[in-house]
Amino acid sequence: MLRIVLLAAAAAVVTGCASIDQSVTAFRPSDGDIWMYTAFVDATYPDNAAGEARRMEILERWFEVNELCQNGYIIDSREVVMRSATVGDVLYEGHCL
Repeated sequence: MLRIVLLAAAAAVVTGCASIDQSVTAFRPSDGDIWMYTAFVDATYPDNAAGEARRMEILERWFEVNELCQNGYIIDSREVVMRSATVGDVLYEGHCL
């Protein structure tokens, strides 16, 4: 019984992190199939391949919520804007296929 409770608690923590991650990003669909996405760079989401993979997971959740880009997407531009030595924003613009 304790094992089931612990597994349920672990699942809730993982799901909670996904919700928190999405709540501190911004997704703005624009005219047609164009969109803008703002994510962040910090110790948890560094500006490297692992951090970028996590940002892309969050972006794909935004597509699901907005029912967009069901045939895929292309990122047209990506810019990192640092607010301090360790924290910044990543600004994306793209379009759906």
